[in-house]
Amino acid sequence: MAPTGCPAGLPKILTYPAQLIVEGRGAISITVGGSDTCANPGVPVLSVEQAYTITGGTGVFAAATGSGMVSRTDVGCCPGHATDNLAGTISAPGFVQDLTPPTIEGAHKRVVRAPARAKRVRVSYRVTALDAIDGALQPTCRPRSGSRFRVGRRTVVRCSVSDLSANVRQTKFTVDVRRR
Repeated sequence: MAPTGCPAGLPKILTYPAQLIVEGRGAISITVGGSDTCANPGVPVLSVEQAYTITGGTGVFAAATGSGMVSRTDVGCCPGHATDNLAGTISAPGFVQDLTPPTIEGAHKRVVRAPARAKRVRVSYRVTALDAIDGALQPTCRPRSGSRFRVGRRTVVRCSVSDLSANVRQTKFTVDVRRR
């Protein structure tokens, strides 16, 4: 039986529970109410607006609340592949907005002495990163610590780190390998 307002056999645009997953932070649970738009099987519904309600979440969003409107496009074209744009409010008391990139320590110029006749020398270094919100992070450096560096050459090591809020910090330092 069709919902009130739709001709027999035509359901309204579906309601759905959903989760917005924020990597490393948790998820926001959303319920979208029904719409007055009827779905005609085989005929795509290109756009529809529906009310949404935030019903909680996980992680820092465990106590999230809010509401607003969601504009859905390509609803009936590719089930499960529609685009939803939310406009409204979300209150998440446990969430702290992080706009500051992490700091990087240990990226200092190095001079390494190579033994006679060596063409390459294994160079180890320790570069660390710290974020005010996420704590200790592991930066990525190229070439990696423990790599073999050519004797007689100055090599630039480039390091970068990203926190869970996608703030990025980059730095570089040189490793100069000389004969003893």
